[in-house]
Amino acid sequence: MALYHLTVSQIRRSAGQSAIAAAAYRAGECLYSDYYGEYSDYTRKGGVICSEILLPPHAPLEYQDRATLWNTVEQVEKHKKAQLAYSFDIALQNELSMEENIALAREFVQRCLVDKGMVADFAVHAPDKEDGGIPNPHFHVMTTMRPINPDGTWGQKQRREYVLDDEGNQVLDKDGSVNIALETMAGKGTEIGRTFEEIARIYDGVTNSHRLRVCFDTCHTNDAGYDVQNHFDEVMDEFDRIIGKDQIAVFHVNDSKNPLGAHKDRHENFGFGTIGFDSLRNVIYHKDFEDIPKILETPYIPDPETKKRSYPPYRQEIAMIREEVFRENLKEEIIKENVKG
Repeated sequence: MALYHLTVSQIRRSAGQSAIAAAAYRAGECLYSDYYGEYSDYTRKGGVICSEILLPPHAPLEYQDRATLWNTVEQVEKHKKAQLAYSFDIALQNELSMEENIALAREFVQRCLVDKGMVADFAVHAPDKEDGGIPNPHFHVMTTMRPINPDGTWGQKQRREYVLDDEGNQVLDKDGSVNIALETMAGKGTEIGRTFEEIARIYDGVTNSHRLRVCFDTCHTNDAGYDVQNHFDEVMDEFDRIIGKDQIAVFHVNDSKNPLGAHKDRHENFGFGTIGFDSLRNVIYHKDFEDIPKILETPYIPDPETKKRSYPPYRQEIAMIREEVFRENLKEEIIKENVKG
């Protein structure tokens, strides 16, 4: 996909913030704060496509009203430095229609937050792009800091405690459901992970190494000296012998601007670099990795006339991959399409 952005923050009274003001801004509404005795009016804010409050089944229906929900939160949190809400800002995708983006946002909020018992207030934004800029569809989510009990009352805030080793480092617990993917690296500077042996040593040094996986980046691996272009199967046989192919959780499928073994890490657009279209297509459609996710991290296409402008290539690159035919004029086509648009 073309864009990736996720930030998580807290709305805190100690920072002079208000849950009512934050909710009003995200929804483009005018809301009155009982706590501060003032209105927050963002009805003139443009770019708000839709907003919605999703509740778990046991939450009182009155919390579907935005003012009621966040005024109640302000009342429950008594301390002058209280943490009021979590805030998520997440990018949507230019390749999808607005209807598809809204459905994607709603599904994320429902599955990741509401189904886990959280109250979520979300709004989809599509601000007007600046002259020559890239559209920036995204959505905001506010969730309460406190859970709602089965009887509809507010529960207690929870604090997570971490187990630390003798040097104060957080210990990876053995029972978690989230894995950590170690990325294959190009070997620039002092970074580690440029050889399969180095990644294996990291595995060996982690107590709960069953929680580790590998993100295999084709550009990095090529620049580290593994011949992805001509001998991908042999490279994977070596990886399997040292680490295990079953440890690959995701591929970053990128071409490289550099020759084999350059140790520089400069991504190139799909098929336009030293690895080449056919070799990268082989990675994507390889029979051993059909069910493994693949992500493009290829660079934007710069506008030859205006340095500040550049255009995302992902929709066209994905189409080219699906067609399985290299389009040598792809960059020019992307520029022409965007300048014309």
